[in-house]
Amino acid sequence: ELGRLAARSAWREHAMGSRVVAQGSAGWSMFFILDGTVGIFVKPEPEAPAQKLTELGPGAFFGEMSLLLGAPRAASAVVLGTGAALAEVTKEAFQAVARNRPTILDELIPIMARRAHETATRAARAEPGTADAARQQQQILQRATEMTAAAQRFLFAADRQ
Repeated sequence: ELGRLAARSAWREHAMGSRVVAQGSAGWSMFFILDGTVGIFVKPEPEAPAQKLTELGPGAFFGEMSLLLGAPRAASAVVLGTGAALAEVTKEAFQAVARNRPTILDELIPIMARRAHETATRAARAEPGTADAARQQQQILQRATEMTAAAQRFLFAADRQ
């Protein structure tokens, strides 16, 4: 189903070093990587240097939190290597697929929860003793439930008007 989203999207080439999205900026879309590599970076504090969370390659996606929740971008995405081909999925394109198959959220929410967990774990390692594992796990599970409800409200609010 996620592949259907990429097919309904605008495909663009991005040069090495180009910033696809900036942490903190508004966003109403997500991106699938068709070719190339994209680095995901966060700045824990505005004046701090960016920390690389991960590198994503073909078949991976990013930006789902902004698409599903209308939230500001949680991280910056920068094209690495020689460039990348990306498919940008808009809220409208996602809604069209999700109306026919609402269980697509079941595919995305666990990934969002895992990514939130990985980010929280990295933050805890950066500042040891700031969070205990059991509390952190409970918060992540609660956040995943909240994300599911928020995504459904955000995506389908217009349907109820």
